[in-house]
Amino acid sequence: PPTAAGRAFGSLDARSGRPLRLTLNDRALAERARAEKPEPYRLLETAVLEALVLRDALGMSEEDIAEQRGLGYSKSVEEVRRAVGAGEADAAFLVRPTPVERVREIAQAGEPMPPKTTYFYPKVPTGLVFNPLS
Repeated sequence: PPTAAGRAFGSLDARSGRPLRLTLNDRALAERARAEKPEPYRLLETAVLEALVLRDALGMSEEDIAEQRGLGYSKSVEEVRRAVGAGEADAAFLVRPTPVERVREIAQAGEPMPPKTTYFYPKVPTGLVFNPLS
């Protein structure tokens, strides 16, 4: 089974311009950071990033993260590099796509996914599924 230790994501900051790979080597940090969440959620790279970097290291609140205050999301690495290089963003974090199996595990645990964790293509046209067409 996957472990929280070994979770990794990329980082790029405007000051140095150097890309870095950040790796969590201590599973206990992730366990404590999101102890209220089920294990499959705690193993998500996005959950580790959110709890240990955005919340703990950068001091963002849960509300800041939920309301995307001081955050932006992109599905394009080129767009991220451009924004950081142009000074439109102070830093960027890059995460791998979430495996469908992990999404299933978290759904079965009754937990919603963190913001922007479930970008899949092609998207189901939600307006046709969830909204009345009258």
